[in-house]
Amino acid sequence: MFLTVHASVGLYLGSQISNPWLAFLIGYLSHLILDFIPHGDEKIIDLTKYNETQLKWKFFYAAAIDTFGVVIIFFLLTNKEVIILTPGTLWGMLGSVAPDYLWGIYKITRIVLLKPFHQIHNYFHRLLSSIEIPKYVIIIQPIVFITFILLIINK
Repeated sequence: MFLTVHASVGLYLGSQISNPWLAFLIGYLSHLILDFIPHGDEKIIDLTKYNETQLKWKFFYAAAIDTFGVVIIFFLLTNKEVIILTPGTLWGMLGSVAPDYLWGIYKITRIVLLKPFHQIHNYFHRLLSSIEIPKYVIIIQPIVFITFILLIINK
């Protein structure tokens, strides 16, 4: 799932939880739950067409663009005071995007300490991998994103 979707869920959850550590943990767990649901971006990049270095750069650029989207959403929501910046909102959002960043850092650096995070992230992604998922299931992502943005706005 795209970081912007995870971040919207984490912002909402963090706005409901005052304890920053708990908000981070709940945000982190929400990421894994959302990744369990087939969400259609698994086949955006044909992994067989590129070597490892090319894939690392593709993932890097995708993450950079997606991170830019998260920053814009965060800025718009906090600047317009749609959501109040609290430790809970900040840490809920950070927890919700952490699994993808930890996965990516491990993919690029192979830091041994990050391997368990990489494996857990892959485990949730692959739970339903034996089921053939149609491409149109990607519609789940904007639905989740819009739902949580509306929950934030109407809070």
